[in-house]
Amino acid sequence: LIKAKSSASTDFIYYASTCAESLAPEAVNDYRTKLLARLDEILAAEDAALSVDDRSDALGTSRGIAEKLGDKDRAMKYARTQQTLLAQAVKAAETPKEEMTYIWHQVSLHAYLQEGEKILPWVQSLVTRLPKEYDPPYRQAWLLLKLSKYEQALASVSLALPLVDGARKGRVLILQAEIYKAQGKSKEERASREAVIAHYKSLAPG
Repeated sequence: LIKAKSSASTDFIYYASTCAESLAPEAVNDYRTKLLARLDEILAAEDAALSVDDRSDALGTSRGIAEKLGDKDRAMKYARTQQTLLAQAVKAAETPKEEMTYIWHQVSLHAYLQEGEKILPWVQSLVTRLPKEYDPPYRQAWLLLKLSKYEQALASVSLALPLVDGARKGRVLILQAEIYKAQGKSKEERASREAVIAHYKSLAPG
């Protein structure tokens, strides 16, 4: 599988990298170095069967492995390559929904780069342009939490909650609890976590 040039291979490498800690200490870095080299080969291959978001995921995995190897400069290089890739993809998108494909990639990357403020206006624009989609306000709330803008984050959660159901609603409620935790509001945090449990219990089996 790792010999293929596809998203299946990059996903496999991601999961393989998370298993590295189970190896003997002297083998961990060698294993990670080999995984990173293979990712570089896949990303460089002109015939790689990767969509833009597949490439973004792969670059994020490369960045994470480089961080584990202690190579901050290399990790930053992957991050900047990913940033350029995503900027081009958003610019080429023909609809707001197509732009939304990249919203998690964008907010998580810019939080890593400590450039959350830079991407926030675009995220806010998606909230406005896609008023029936839960993902933009949900991702905006996550980013606002990272920026320590707690009240704005809670307001964004309140926009997302009526638009989402099923298991994903649980994720929004968990984010709400994390915002309250960051604020030091233990009663509100507990109530939110109880709401998470109640919501998951209310879902149909499976």
